[in-house]
Amino acid sequence: MAYLGLPGSFSYEATKKYFKNECNFISKRSFKEIFEAISEGTYDYGIVPIENTTIGKIKPVNNLIKQFSVEIYDQIEIRVNLHLLVKANKKITKIKKIYSQDQAFAQCSGFLKQNPEIEQRVVSDTACAAELISQTNRANAAAIAGSLAAKIYKLEILKKNVQNKKNNQTTFIIVKRKTYGT
Repeated sequence: MAYLGLPGSFSYEATKKYFKNECNFISKRSFKEIFEAISEGTYDYGIVPIENTTIGKIKPVNNLIKQFSVEIYDQIEIRVNLHLLVKANKKITKIKKIYSQDQAFAQCSGFLKQNPEIEQRVVSDTACAAELISQTNRANAAAIAGSLAAKIYKLEILKKNVQNKKNNQTTFIIVKRKTYGT
């Protein structure tokens, strides 16, 4: 089972929720890597976000569905609560850089507009951002990620629920290799 990001990403959470511990979870760094692995038969399934209640369709995923020999097997929805994570207790005014995935930044645009002085740095997934912060000694850096990422990477939640919508949800699809005829 291929999913996007490191343990603690929302794709990882969706994978754990859907498959429990019934298969091996394989982390990938991009949506394209997942689609390539599934269409080539390297893995039986992949899980990718297709739509979010705040930002709508995840365009790169929709484009890849058309490009690769895959079909939708099933889907699952998960609630996406995004938090501002830090290594040690800080004030928001001390933060100069925030790391996260581009879709997460879009889901938190209101918070980011309220803090225009904070530079946004895009990484491959929210858990990658959390891992990066956990490994740095920069007191002025933070991540936007979920509570599971905070737990895994031993970070503090400085500000909870920085996403625009309280009931922010993402629909994930489980894709498999396309089968032709019988």
